[in-house]
Amino acid sequence: MTVLDLVVEGKKTGTAVARLGWTDLDPPVLDVKGEAGVVLQVVADWYGLEIFDFLGRSRREPLARARLVAMALTWRMTEMTLKRVGAIYGRHYGSVIHAWKVVQGESMKGMDGKGLGEVFLKVRDELRKFRK
Repeated sequence: MTVLDLVVEGKKTGTAVARLGWTDLDPPVLDVKGEAGVVLQVVADWYGLEIFDFLGRSRREPLARARLVAMALTWRMTEMTLKRVGAIYGRHYGSVIHAWKVVQGESMKGMDGKGLGEVFLKVRDELRKFRK
């Protein structure tokens, strides 16, 4: 069991106790304030999920899709490194690259059934507000 303190925009939002499969030496980075927190919150709201849902190992839809979108947008719309974005979501940086390729491929083909363009615009607008 792992106890996770969930912090969004500097405020503790709760504590999750879960069996997530991480070792004590490699937990996810849960301090999601700043730009990463903005992206995560927008995507979570868009998909109707809670922030801590993104941090587990579940591959169920729509959680897996939302996590994929959040990782891709966090990397492309912030100045964070692949490793940092991977650490935020408890994933390897290669998963972030994969997420970007999938999201980019689906939007180029017009197969973004969940409105990736709309999510992108919402994240862009919220990041602009945050940066002011």
